[in-house]
Amino acid sequence: GRNSAGTAYGEEVVFTTTIPATTPIVVTSTVTDITTSSAICGGNVTNDGGTTVTARGVCWSTSPNPTVSGSHTSDGSGTGVFTSTLTGLTPNTTYYVRAYATNSAGTAYGEEVTFTTECNTVNVTISGNTTITYGQSTTLTASGANSYSWNTGSANNSITVSPTSATTYTVTGTNSYGCTGTASVTVTVT
Repeated sequence: GRNSAGTAYGEEVVFTTTIPATTPIVVTSTVTDITTSSAICGGNVTNDGGTTVTARGVCWSTSPNPTVSGSHTSDGSGTGVFTSTLTGLTPNTTYYVRAYATNSAGTAYGEEVTFTTECNTVNVTISGNTTITYGQSTTLTASGANSYSWNTGSANNSITVSPTSATTYTVTGTNSYGCTGTASVTVTVT
């Protein structure tokens, strides 16, 4: 206090102000090593937001803006670079992926990246009599896929042909994921 006798000071108190924590800053890595059922991604937690990052990883979905409530990895804690392996993916499918980092202020997400898994191999085979006498018929049957399309315009797994000259027939087989394979056979007329 202050009076005519002068100024008096009370006991000194030291205090520190705190900055409220914010969510972390995380960057999503490029997706690499894409197969029919897996991929590698990851991220980099560049700022912890003022409090410890307790969880980090990537989340993915077949719809935009995936979150940790869906498919996600758990790749440790703290700041820095991390790598994630995405598994259980479906062939020939587009996925959306984002890195995430969680601290006491909440979960933050990196930018979204997309990738498409590889097609799996469709092994199409053709069976049937490939040498026939002029004027006879033969049935060519394809197998190894879910749906078929012949160069004759037929859209089933078998066609009956009665060629009058040596002819090559080709079938394209498509599996349930939309991946394709082809096979050809030459029918020889004797």
